[in-house]
Amino acid sequence: MIEDYGLTTYEDVIRTLILSENAILKDEVKQILVSEFGNNYTTYFSVLEAISFGKGTLKEISDTTGIEMKSLSRYLHDLVNTYEIIERRAPIIKGTKMGRYAIKDQMVHFWFRFINPNMSFTESGKYDMVFGRIKTSLSSFIGPVFEQIARNIVFEDLPFSPVRIGAWWNRRGDEIDIAAIGEKPYRVLLGEVKWNSRPLQVKDIRKLLDKRTLVDWYNDKREEHFLMISKAGFTKTAEDFMNDNGIEGRDLSELLYGMK
Repeated sequence: MIEDYGLTTYEDVIRTLILSENAILKDEVKQILVSEFGNNYTTYFSVLEAISFGKGTLKEISDTTGIEMKSLSRYLHDLVNTYEIIERRAPIIKGTKMGRYAIKDQMVHFWFRFINPNMSFTESGKYDMVFGRIKTSLSSFIGPVFEQIARNIVFEDLPFSPVRIGAWWNRRGDEIDIAAIGEKPYRVLLGEVKWNSRPLQVKDIRKLLDKRTLVDWYNDKREEHFLMISKAGFTKTAEDFMNDNGIEGRDLSELLYGMK
C-alpha cells in the first residue's frame, strides 16, 4: 500500500496516511476499537494508552490510569483473551511473577502512543503540531519496535533448538533484549539490540558479556552464544573483539538481509 502512494520517508507515511484531512488511516483504529469495546471504550483506551507509554505491569497501569487493580484485571483479561490486542510477556527464566503487558499490533501501538493523546489537536486540524510531537519522541518508540523485529528474525535461525525464546529481565531493572535456551545439551543465547546512531564500541559489547552471570540457569553446564545487533554497525576494534570472543554481530542491513 505504501508503494502505491509513492511514499519514501516516515514523514510521508505519517502525514499521508494518518495526519491529514483525508488520511485513510486517520480514524481507523478508533472506529474499529470503539465498535469492539462498546460503551466502555474510554476505559479500555486509557489502559491501552498507558501500555503504549511503556507502563507494562499491573501496578504501573493502575497508577497511570487511576483504575483499581481489582477492576483493572478484568479489562486486561479482556484485552488479552477476548480482543487479543495485548499480550503478557515474561522473562524466559524465573519470570512468571514479573510479567509485562505489551500491545501486539504496532499500528495500534503507534496510534495509542501518539494519536490518541493528541486527539483534540488532530480533530481541529493541527497536524503540524502533532507531527512535531511525534518527531520528538519517535526514536524512543522505534527502539523497542526494532527489538521485537530483531527477536522475530533471530528466532527463525538459532544455533540450537530452543525450548523457550523471548527476553530476560529481573526486579532490579537489568534486561537482556534477546534470550533463548535449549536443553540436552544446555545452551543459552543472549543478545542485545541497539537502535543507535553511532557504531558500537568494545565497551558496549562488554556490557552484554557482563550480564551473563545474571542469568542463573545451569551456569556450570551450559554452552553460551552471544549476539549483538546494532543499527549503525560496529567500530573496527569492536568487530575484532567480537571475532576474538566468538560473538556474532549484525548491523541493520545484515539483519534485514536475513528476512529474505
